[in-house]
Amino acid sequence: MTSKLPNLSSIDITPLLDEGTNLIISYSDGGVKINNQAVLLSKNIVITKSEISEFIDAQKDLDQNYSNNIIKAISVREESVIIIGINDENLKDEILTKAQFFSKPLEVMSIKAACRTYNVLISEDRDVACILVFG
Repeated sequence: MTSKLPNLSSIDITPLLDEGTNLIISYSDGGVKINNQAVLLSKNIVITKSEISEFIDAQKDLDQNYSNNIIKAISVREESVIIIGINDENLKDEILTKAQFFSKPLEVMSIKAACRTYNVLISEDRDVACILVFG
């Protein structure tokens, strides 16, 4: 017995969020689309429920203290959970080593995983910051 599936194109499963909440709609290794409005390409950004901001220049080759600048950007965050999306494995390891003594939960993962994780946590109304490092 085969049952016919309903027309799934009419079912919206977008979580109900407060108006103005930032949600990542799509992502790639070069940028993200937030709230169907902003497309940010090749900028290091912080995304929270109510904030989207660039935090440091993506030109890491010009700055030997690049990982220190990322740690500084993390250290001033007040959110209870911080997610860092980085695709560069060497930089990921450096940040994990330098941030091991942070007193708040810190997760370092790929940019794509960070985008998905941020959306889940923000839909649960968690106090989260997602830092995406493209450069």
